[in-house]
Amino acid sequence: MGVKYLTSYINANQASLLTRLEFSNEDIIIDGSAFVFHLYHEEIGIDQSHHLTYRLGGEYLQFTKRIESFFTKLKIFNIRPFVIFDGTCTLKTYKMDTMKSRAVDGIKKAASLRTTTRDIEILPPMAEMVMIHVLRQFHIPFIRSEKDADPEIAALAQKWRCLVLSKDSDFFIFDLNHGYASFDNIYIDDDNRCLVGYTYFQNNFIKRHSISSSILPLVASLLGNDYVSLDDLQGIYSVMNIRIHDTIKEKMVSIINWLRNKNIASLDDCIRVGMLSSLPRGKKEILLAKLKYSVQFYSQSADISVIEGHLRQEYMPTQSEIFKDDEQDNNSWITHLYRYSRFPSFALDVICNKSVAFRPSIEDIGLPNIHNCTRALRDVIYAILLQQQQVNDVIYHPNQGNHVRRYDSNDQKEEVIREWGRIKECSYAAKYVKLKELPAFVCQQQTLIPIPYLHDLKLSNRKGRLQFLLAVFDCNDNDLEELNLCWWLIAVSIRYWFKICLRGSKHHQLNSLLICITNLYYNEVKEFPVVQDNMDIKLSHSFVQWQFVYKICIYLNQILCEPLPQLEQAIYSGSYIFSIYNKINDEMDKSRKLKNNSIAADTLACDTELYFKILKAVTK
Repeated sequence: MGVKYLTSYINANQASLLTRLEFSNEDIIIDGSAFVFHLYHEEIGIDQSHHLTYRLGGEYLQFTKRIESFFTKLKIFNIRPFVIFDGTCTLKTYKMDTMKSRAVDGIKKAASLRTTTRDIEILPPMAEMVMIHVLRQFHIPFIRSEKDADPEIAALAQKWRCLVLSKDSDFFIFDLNHGYASFDNIYIDDDNRCLVGYTYFQNNFIKRHSISSSILPLVASLLGNDYVSLDDLQGIYSVMNIRIHDTIKEKMVSIINWLRNKNIASLDDCIRVGMLSSLPRGKKEILLAKLKYSVQFYSQSADISVIEGHLRQEYMPTQSEIFKDDEQDNNSWITHLYRYSRFPSFALDVICNKSVAFRPSIEDIGLPNIHNCTRALRDVIYAILLQQQQVNDVIYHPNQGNHVRRYDSNDQKEEVIREWGRIKECSYAAKYVKLKELPAFVCQQQTLIPIPYLHDLKLSNRKGRLQFLLAVFDCNDNDLEELNLCWWLIAVSIRYWFKICLRGSKHHQLNSLLICITNLYYNEVKEFPVVQDNMDIKLSHSFVQWQFVYKICIYLNQILCEPLPQLEQAIYSGSYIFSIYNKINDEMDKSRKLKNNSIAADTLACDTELYFKILKAVTK
């Protein structure tokens, strides 16, 4: 993330660019989105070989323990963390090329699962939710930005005079008087009760290269970052005598020398000396727009009043960049919930941009896109969010899981939602969902239930919202009455997965998931088995499907103003669920006379009563 190869350059010159500091009794700001990725891969200060397994779909209990351990240490050191997550991609127009490029790389990684036993780095679907659960339980202030959080993190750190922790090389460019430390360069010092960080200060970089801090945003943009790709820059590198395959040091020296020799202090000066003159008009306009956005990204003085107010809990401002044209303040309740991760950013992408982008996932790329399993559920969500823009009599039948058609193009220029995701085996492209084809009703036992409109929900009663949620999953109160309310979301998600994805068969998978969930809930799993190299990617694909169903179930519950409580606890472990599945198969081999359910519940479940209650709700 960030400026191409800049982190490797800084680390190669850390003797002159990084300063060892000890931190305690102070505030720090953590880049939440980068922290999720880093901490899943490695513990702070621990060798990278200790990463959690990716290929089995997530090791969330172990991940939870890592998060808890880190924040417990900070509390001991009297360090008060504030965590800020990236927001919706609605306002990231110029980042789309980077997002698509990363998606293709992720798809290629997933493809390698069929031919290699080597693990791959694709963040499991619910890792960020697990992080947020821990933050809530530890009462750690956090907030979700309305866009790319980097400028707000930098501005807030500057105002609060505190350290920034991240793994994003953009922070080498921001002016941070109290420094920036990469997660790779910090460790826990228990003896001295402090956090040690090899910290970067912009002044060291400026002195080393004899340049002004005001020109750093331009240097970063010309090196290439998330907004300006190396392909974009090829046309102007010849002007600066830069070869596309030069090292980061060679490029940086060439760019700085060129700017110095031309007496350039701004992007306008670059245009004046003809930096873009060799480009065709169309490419010139696109590149100029990207460069302007990139330079502004680093240079702008971000408005942090919203972020600061929420983190300090001093006041709750309602102004929003997403809904800045909302003169009647109809959407303030949405942005308030969104900032605390009680309203999905996925939904804001749909409302504001009519577009969603699915990240690559652990999946069998020989099968249809893993996100296809939630198409019908997404259609209902789209209808709730955009109901004012479509009027029809289309009916969603939850017992069939029927979904509207996805189109490869939008030749007729109709109102559509773009869904970016894997197409076939190794490509990433958009499918189009026509608004006029979205459902207007949910059919439950021959009764048509109108799909509610988003802005009517906050005034509606909980019972009505709950009944609609259950109808979407072909359930009613009677199906779930034996379960505590905290289990209802889990039960309906498993019910949908079993009936629609597994088509009511593959009981071994159902039993394994139920045992995994109940045993983790009661904290009965003390040791996790070593992952076998011969894992079945199709089995992993199936369990990750359930995670996406559960995730969409949580999203729908949030959009409906949470008629049901969410169980904020790690209830899935890939290595554990695979071991359960293998044990069930072994037992079947030993005694074909035993029934599937008896094997699962009687030999492996720690709470057979809860197990059978969920099983009854799922299969009823």
